[in-house]
Amino acid sequence: MEQICEGLTAMADRRGIPAPRRHRLEWDSRRLFGAGMDTLTDLAPGKTAVVAELRFGDADAVRLMEFGFVPGVSVSCQRRVPMGDLSVYQVDGFQITLRRETASRIVVRKRAEAGGPDDV
Repeated sequence: MEQICEGLTAMADRRGIPAPRRHRLEWDSRRLFGAGMDTLTDLAPGKTAVVAELRFGDADAVRLMEFGFVPGVSVSCQRRVPMGDLSVYQVDGFQITLRRETASRIVVRKRAEAGGPDDV
């Protein structure tokens, strides 16, 4: 937990943003990454975005970070289960299935490709 907080604090320092209290993992994603925020549930299958913020308590946020969902990492939606609330996402080379409720609390930013439209 301490290493994760230090990493997020260093990222905020590089962008000139004052870090929040160290015992909380709540970061203002619009100040860190700018406008154009969506949640992971808004990501269409085959599209890619970048994780901006995890809106969870400390324990849940750390668990998702252990799975690779850290701010700044690319995540893509691989597929959605028909008539269900499960989706398969690829992050850091692994495929992970998340429920809609969990995915709706992961904020992503649109990933614009050079000269192309946004992926979200």
